[in-house]
Amino acid sequence: MSRYKQPYSLYKRGKYWYYKTYALDGSRTCGKTTHCTSKNAARIFCDSLFLSGALVTTSKKFSDYVKGFFDSDSVYLSDRNKPLSKNTVLSYKKLLKNHIFPYFKNFDLSDITLSSVKTWRVSLINNKLSPRTINVCTMVLNVILKSAVNDFLIKINPLDNLSRLSSDTVRDSFSRNEVRSVFQSTGIDNSFVLLLALTGMRFSELYGVTQNDIVNIDGVNFVFLQHQKDKDGELVPLKTRTARYIPLSPRLVPFVRSMNVAHSQACIRLRLQKVFASLDNAKERKLSCHSFRHFFITDAKAQNINPQKVEVIAGHTLGGIEKTYTNFRPSDLVDIIAWQDEMLDFIQAV
Repeated sequence: MSRYKQPYSLYKRGKYWYYKTYALDGSRTCGKTTHCTSKNAARIFCDSLFLSGALVTTSKKFSDYVKGFFDSDSVYLSDRNKPLSKNTVLSYKKLLKNHIFPYFKNFDLSDITLSSVKTWRVSLINNKLSPRTINVCTMVLNVILKSAVNDFLIKINPLDNLSRLSSDTVRDSFSRNEVRSVFQSTGIDNSFVLLLALTGMRFSELYGVTQNDIVNIDGVNFVFLQHQKDKDGELVPLKTRTARYIPLSPRLVPFVRSMNVAHSQACIRLRLQKVFASLDNAKERKLSCHSFRHFFITDAKAQNINPQKVEVIAGHTLGGIEKTYTNFRPSDLVDIIAWQDEMLDFIQAV
């Protein structure tokens, strides 16, 4: 029978007792203090760590582990069944650099505990980050720590028991009157206003639409949406990675042709945001270009357009039974055109 191997060893240095453990790869780790002045108290302390799963540690630094974690040739990105979009990877790298790395860079992976994560999250709150941004930061950290568990560098992921931050902030939708007011106040950008409001496209999706994306099927015009443009003006996959057909009233086709994409997305958004600022409680309602998408979904459903068709046109992924049994053809979606024409009459009315 093999001899039982104690998972830790104790030694005294000065006033306090220290312990050393074995990492999951079998190597000895650096000594850590128990803050106990008696050997018996130190043993009780280590036994409690062992029972909670926190004793097995590694001396690998967080800063060393995350080097190149989200680079294009990293194991994490190259070994995924479903590749991440370029924008998502850039977002993860930015959050890691700006909000995660500065706090945890000097931590050993094993020293990242639930308490330290909560303290980090409070620091982000104090820096005025929104709950949504903090939740995304936490998700990125979770990806890293989950990978560390799979690499046998830590035994447990402290984020397994961490709840998301809740937020009462809801981005409001435009009303019909506000859509008309914005359309009639925006000049060269009014094509964007009209198409965002009446097609439900995301701004980056609409910005990437060209003349060649307009197709005609059985006498009906559609935007066949296959890609979007990122902030640098490069074509990238859609957020959902699934191409979709968006019905287009014949009266909307000239607006597609007249879109002015000579300026950057940021420039157009800024010009529109200045117009939104004149609307009632715009800041509190967090009105933005995305509020047109909310308008499309809300108003179309309110006018008794099949809610599932509205979701398909908007590019939302249906779930559960809906996903299994609903498979609309482009011709099934054309009843949205009557709603588009009704809204065109309203918006363009003087």
